[in-house]
Amino acid sequence: MDTFIGQTLRDSQVRTIAALVLAALTITADFLISRNPYLRFFSYHRPIIALCSILILAFLTRWDRASLGATLQTRQGFLYWIKATLFIGLGVAIFSGIISALLRVFSFTVPIPKLIPYFLFDSTIIACIKAPLIEECLYRVVLCVPLVALVSSRWTIFISGIIFAALHFVYQLPRPDNFIAGYFLAWAFLKSGSILIPVLLHSLGNACVMVMQLYNW
Repeated sequence: MDTFIGQTLRDSQVRTIAALVLAALTITADFLISRNPYLRFFSYHRPIIALCSILILAFLTRWDRASLGATLQTRQGFLYWIKATLFIGLGVAIFSGIISALLRVFSFTVPIPKLIPYFLFDSTIIACIKAPLIEECLYRVVLCVPLVALVSSRWTIFISGIIFAALHFVYQLPRPDNFIAGYFLAWAFLKSGSILIPVLLHSLGNACVMVMQLYNW
């Protein structure tokens, strides 16, 4: 896949390695923080780590917005991404349904938490605004930018997807949709050239999960 993401790092192996070390340290720190629900949702640790890491990465990429995906303009246009969102949603739903059905064969069900309407506002802020912004900055920008400068887009999507799935094991949310969400989000980031698209997809996906949780209540 042809992408502008990470293009300025390709000219310097030293800066690429430095960006990879930054990504490794950042992701490790986030995994440690995410083990604690309070630190994950209510503290300033994750936003500060994300902001500092992006500033350092911006320096390493010579403040090139295209390399960081720090643009609101997509390469394909928003109509393309509206259609893509429908296909992605359908794919995730089918995959989740198949995995859930297979798990039931072995007498194992995927629990769906209940969302009490009283907590709807706070849950929306966390799930649809905070989490997408922070996690896309960390697992798309900080992680994918140096990866795609070193390896192919396919390997970048694969590695990012695995790490993002592992994060949700740390969250203790091993749902089928979380197994594959990272792959779609990484693909959307590299394909669109804009962090805006995976942030919106992430937010929409979490909103759909919240609807299911409300229904379960």
